[in-house]
Amino acid sequence: MTAHLGGGPEPTSNPGAAAPSVAATMTGMPAVPGPQADITIGVVLPLPEPYAQDVRWMRREAGDPQADVIPPHITLVPPIRIRQHDLPAAITQLTEVTDGYAPFEVHLRGVGTFRPLSPVVFLDPVAGVTACAHLNRAVRGGLLAYDSLFPYRPHVTIAHLNDDAALDRALHLGAGYDIRYQADGIGLYVWHADQTWRLHTVLPFRG
Repeated sequence: MTAHLGGGPEPTSNPGAAAPSVAATMTGMPAVPGPQADITIGVVLPLPEPYAQDVRWMRREAGDPQADVIPPHITLVPPIRIRQHDLPAAITQLTEVTDGYAPFEVHLRGVGTFRPLSPVVFLDPVAGVTACAHLNRAVRGGLLAYDSLFPYRPHVTIAHLNDDAALDRALHLGAGYDIRYQADGIGLYVWHADQTWRLHTVLPFRG
């Protein structure tokens, strides 16, 4: 499976996309996709610097091998597969949402975990939760529709691995973390064949 740009217990699929093969699911996007090829995308609220570097450091210290693979973020749409030729329409769909939203404050304080459902430790938002939930509902239709077994839960992952000691370290590392920042737009990432997520588009809030 591709690296999880989300961290929460959210098995997902896009009912409108073609079912990928096992190999495609494991390797992500083809190196040079044609117009009918599937690509894997994720839609997030990026964590700005210097806080993103803090999260990468926490993931490294906890022993998470994805520390430098997954950009720190709050997930809005977890990884889904769409057709390459549908990407412009997906961006248009997101733009229609961001044009009506104003920037808002996010306050991260303390840590939480999805254990035992999922081996994840995260920074917990105490402000901006409602705005994130509204955005999730606004963007997760049409080309970006997905199924989930769990309710939406905004968070910033600081460890995601099957190692209880590492997860305990992450809980300790994030326990005193307390930051506020302004979320000023949405980032759309694409998973590439070299096993990396790359930022494709930033869509600022203009409301």
